[in-house]
Amino acid sequence: MNKNSVRRGLAAAAVLGVVGGAAVCGAAAASAATNDAVQCDADQLSVTLVHGEPGAGNRFAFLQFTALPGQYCELDGALPFTLAYASGVSVVLDNSNATPVDLTPGDSANEQLHWVAVQAEEDQVIPGSLTVQTDGPLGDTVTLPWNQGPVDDYVSGIVHDNKITVSAVQAGPAVDN
Repeated sequence: MNKNSVRRGLAAAAVLGVVGGAAVCGAAAASAATNDAVQCDADQLSVTLVHGEPGAGNRFAFLQFTALPGQYCELDGALPFTLAYASGVSVVLDNSNATPVDLTPGDSANEQLHWVAVQAEEDQVIPGSLTVQTDGPLGDTVTLPWNQGPVDDYVSGIVHDNKITVSAVQAGPAVDN
């Protein structure tokens, strides 16, 4: 083997070592980003209340969560919320189909809200706002105006279906059912 062949072989090995090392480092970083996802806090998300299509006394809406630019986080299960001026309405979380949803910048996830509005007007209430709690380490909240109409209310003494059932978060933007 001549000197030029040896030099070329060493140069190629050095280049492959650098490229291969970068690939290994890149793979490790990507793996860490997906395996060590932090739970989302309010400052990482845009949260909106999206109207759903009603039918036969059933009402639907969606809470849509969108990761802000530069934010990577995870949502898991049904995020709890409270309603202002609706003390007779209970919020029931349905985590039966819960799987973690990883969000990258611009990605959305949503949870469906379902309730009934069939009672007479005096047996219903229109909440003032909805305050959702994110599941991140800070336990931040986001408050949105309630623009979804009436909900059957227990305070009036009529027990029918005075609850809002919240599905587990699922990947993708909110869509009408």
